[in-house]
Amino acid sequence: MKPDDLHFEKIKEYNGTYILEYAPPIPSYPFATLTLTFPNAATKKAIVEAIETETRKWLKRYPIRIMASAYDNTGTPIDLTPERNENILWGRIKEGNDGVELCWSIERAKTMPQEI
Repeated sequence: MKPDDLHFEKIKEYNGTYILEYAPPIPSYPFATLTLTFPNAATKKAIVEAIETETRKWLKRYPIRIMASAYDNTGTPIDLTPERNENILWGRIKEGNDGVELCWSIERAKTMPQEI
């Protein structure tokens, strides 16, 4: 099978609290994307915890660099301050610890190695 023969689709799940959408990276963008949509109100702390938990889970399922964020029921990005300084979590698989590196900084994400 050639790489051009591979086809990827988005994955969409609902867990009763939020709708999760995972999309594999595309050739022009090196990160997979993970979006959590909260149809009902949730605390910023709970949203941050959900983003971090889901990011770890999806990185272990698909070890590809990932970008995760949260939205409300109107499609508006959820502002996570003061819980976090930025609204996007970046992650990758790495050696050591639990095998996952997460950061809430786009500047740090730009320097993340693409491979373990």
